[in-house]
Amino acid sequence: MAVAKPPKSTSTAPAKAAAPVAKPAPVAPVAKSAGAAAVPPPENEITETAVSATQQVAEPVVAAAITATVPARRAAEHAVEPMLSGVGDLIEEAKANAEVMVAVSKSLAMGLQQMAQELIEFSSERLESGVATGKALAGTVSVQDFIELSQSAAKDNLDRMLDEGGKIHGFSAKLMEDSFASLQKRVEAVVEKFTHRAA
Repeated sequence: MAVAKPPKSTSTAPAKAAAPVAKPAPVAPVAKSAGAAAVPPPENEITETAVSATQQVAEPVVAAAITATVPARRAAEHAVEPMLSGVGDLIEEAKANAEVMVAVSKSLAMGLQQMAQELIEFSSERLESGVATGKALAGTVSVQDFIELSQSAAKDNLDRMLDEGGKIHGFSAKLMEDSFASLQKRVEAVVEKFTHRAA
């Protein structure tokens, strides 16, 4: 479907003339003094005048802004001071906590080393006892002697193992109690300090 185009204007009428432009009014000549030409004010004077006017307007505005922010600045300082002192306290507490943790770690390491030494000595003693029992069993001539010696060695081994297990249990309980006592005291001191401070 074709779209109809508007007919072209074939008018040859002359274009309207533009309105006449007004010419600037002639400037009156400046009266010349007796031997000098008229000189416009120097740029420095204009700049100084502008700076002076700006300062006169800006100085009261800046003073008012400073005066208005003084209470806010003081309030911020009062709010920040306790926070900064609290940070210092936290750093001191963290340092003391780290010292306690190092002491607990040393205590645990030494206790575990002693416990390991005890177990090594026990194992060595049981090995020597086992070798001696084996030699004695090899030297028996009757079945009755063999059975009696085996029962005696088994009873001895069981008694020694129970005794050693009790020692290790008591040693480890004491180690944990001693090691964590200082840690528990530290935790209690920190909780008391911050609870007292919050109240």
